[in-house]
Amino acid sequence: MPSHGRGLRALRNLAPELITLMIASAAAIRTSDPDLWGHVRFGQVMLNRRHLVLYDPYSYSALGHLWRNHEWLTEIVMALFYNHLGGTGLKLWKLACSGATLGLLVLAMAETGAARRLQLVILIITAVAITPFIQFRPQLFSFVLFTALIALLARRTYREATPLWMVIPLMALWANLHGGFIVGIAALWIYAAVVCCRNAIAARQMGGAGRLVMLAAAGTLATVLTPYGGGLWIAVGHALSNPLTRAIIDDWKTPFAFIRSGGKTNYLYAFFCLYAWGLVGLLGIALYLTPSLDDLPLVAVAAIMSVGSFIAVRNLAFAALACSVPVAHHLALSERGGQPRIDGVVLSLRMRWGITAIALMVALFRGGLASGLIPVDESYPSGPVQFMKANGLHGNVLCNFGWGEYLIWHLAPQSRVFIDGRYDTVYPSKVIQDYVKVHFGIPGAKRVLKSYPHDFILFPAQSVPSLSLKASPDWKLVYKDNAAALFARRNSAAARLHPIAENARPAAAYFP
Repeated sequence: MPSHGRGLRALRNLAPELITLMIASAAAIRTSDPDLWGHVRFGQVMLNRRHLVLYDPYSYSALGHLWRNHEWLTEIVMALFYNHLGGTGLKLWKLACSGATLGLLVLAMAETGAARRLQLVILIITAVAITPFIQFRPQLFSFVLFTALIALLARRTYREATPLWMVIPLMALWANLHGGFIVGIAALWIYAAVVCCRNAIAARQMGGAGRLVMLAAAGTLATVLTPYGGGLWIAVGHALSNPLTRAIIDDWKTPFAFIRSGGKTNYLYAFFCLYAWGLVGLLGIALYLTPSLDDLPLVAVAAIMSVGSFIAVRNLAFAALACSVPVAHHLALSERGGQPRIDGVVLSLRMRWGITAIALMVALFRGGLASGLIPVDESYPSGPVQFMKANGLHGNVLCNFGWGEYLIWHLAPQSRVFIDGRYDTVYPSKVIQDYVKVHFGIPGAKRVLKSYPHDFILFPAQSVPSLSLKASPDWKLVYKDNAAALFARRNSAAARLHPIAENARPAAAYFP
């Protein structure tokens, strides 16, 4: 907790706006994520068994393979919320993470001594920038802990005294919640390296820099305090180095590729990408106006995070959070160099709390926080799943990557999947490569269909695999609607069923 009450005063002064932004950002994205079914189910299984599931029981392509689940603790948290409060519990969990992220950002900006009005403006800008990423996903904890780390580094940068030893338990906790801990490790080492270089150039004593290096090393070592030990780094390393990751998983794509994914331009995400980069540009302008090097280590962290935002969509939120604090500092320096302005907000405190109450009611009743229903974010194969259950069909299903955990929720353990969103944490590279061949219809796809014991193939109705299988002598269409097509081996019992609902539109679905 910041000394002299500076951070507490900032939280108290900005409380109405903070609560309003927290509610708005948490309620903006109300739809499910493709992996939500898996996160909750895996957490439920761990709670029921009272131990981790170390070897995969859900696939037939990697059955019994070591499962390095870097999100295991988050999945337990999500399962607890869902078991006790249903969909409303998951929404409250998302709201809590959103609030913690923005609250910690207020604490971090308070260290700069910037005017409350300036802090509020930057808080609003940052909240809007990260809103698309406030989803039902374990990475919410990465945003919380990354902002906590930035707050610690900001206090050390602007006021020197800070309990930086806290990064050690922080990194240990982070490593058990989400694989995004690698971002925290990078920030720690960047900060320590820049402090060392600056002290060496200025011929300063290296005592403080040496302690930073030791803390960065200790924080790195703390990430092995997981059930998987150093093996967790293997899973993270695979995700970072595997070129196929960016071909399959949307938020690992570059922003430019993501905006054009699916053959259509996503103008909404194009806006948010440009908006987040606007915050990066604002940092450049602020540095130009006040070229002070007093917070160079923190600026370096923001710069590297900004570079990362051009490499993968998932890094945009980290860039926005990292840039906000040095932006507040340098704009405050620029403002002090000009004419002083009143530190305040035009609206009275009573009016601000009134606006907050209205925002709360809107979020509860129009934003969906009061409802336990979580709408799906895209088309899911609810029709084929109902068809399989109604006809007693089960077996090995080669399905669309994003549908894997939906099928695990609804069809396991009677049926297993070829691949799902757990990706590098379970599946060997060969399985991933084989899936890509089928998904994109590239050479080798026919071999993959013959070399694994598939019983069913389930893909979007107009996808490359579905269109090619219509002419296959080995597979027969047994169910089709506007969202999905289900094929069975031609010599199977399922193939003797007549195709049904050829043009049916499956009912609108909610999680689960």
